[in-house]
Amino acid sequence: MCIRDSYWGEAAGVAEASLVYYSDAAAAANALRTDGVDAVLRAEAYDQVESFEGDESFDVSVGDTQAVVVLPMNNDHPELSDPQVREAISLAIDKEAVLAAATSGHGTVLGGPSVPTDPYYADYSEERPHDPAPARELLEEAGVGDLGLRFTVPNRPYAEAVAQVVQDDLSAIGISVDLETQEFPAVWVEQTMTDQDYDLTVVSHVEPRNMINYDDPDYYWGYDSPEASEHFSEARAATDDADYADAMEAAADQVVDDAPGVWLYNSPNIVISGEGVEGLPQNDLGVGMDLSEITVSP
Repeated sequence: MCIRDSYWGEAAGVAEASLVYYSDAAAAANALRTDGVDAVLRAEAYDQVESFEGDESFDVSVGDTQAVVVLPMNNDHPELSDPQVREAISLAIDKEAVLAAATSGHGTVLGGPSVPTDPYYADYSEERPHDPAPARELLEEAGVGDLGLRFTVPNRPYAEAVAQVVQDDLSAIGISVDLETQEFPAVWVEQTMTDQDYDLTVVSHVEPRNMINYDDPDYYWGYDSPEASEHFSEARAATDDADYADAMEAAADQVVDDAPGVWLYNSPNIVISGEGVEGLPQNDLGVGMDLSEITVSP
């Protein structure tokens, strides 16, 4: 990527930037250590972050992304159509343990469908704290016993780590979970998302402002709420930012109350840079990568 001499705006801090994509997180980290790259954006070698932080040759910043790692429940499933059962599952899952397993503790625990960079973000992380005892009581009240669920898991490291924690947590309240690993994206998108052939699944939704998907009753989790839909309609009709944010927060309140899924965590945007590199974007807003403020000094 190069800057045009005829560009009308303020000049960027560097004249040229080369982007290198790595399919393996450890390979990207190793490239930074060996001077193969100057910085790593959206770093996912979570187990190496602490060592980079302890090395004065590198700077580490941890920001937010648009990613919502969520455990959708198929709301068309006979037992999962009951809000009490969905709430029980929400209470059973230890999100701190999920975060530790998936990202070595990096990121933000969520309890709702919005993320910290959304203008309507609210912190729902304590809405349903990990508490197996009331989870068992809710299942008993719902008349549900010996519940077995099929959990389709995309073959991504974070998803497989999450699935193991969820399986153990649900077992503790009497729900047996059969894990079925699926190739991602091909198999998971076709069978789980398109055909809606699943009971539980887990995925990182990375599209910006993706909470709007809860206003689509045909979406793969099958959530249909007239109350939430009314708030989403108010948001679409809003003529200023404040009204829009208020309506979206009201929609989020309703969605969280209905518990169509379990919102686990917001993936971090970890940026690691070598000496002399400044101006890297802290947050990943999902709509491009702003490299205009980057400077590199000898």
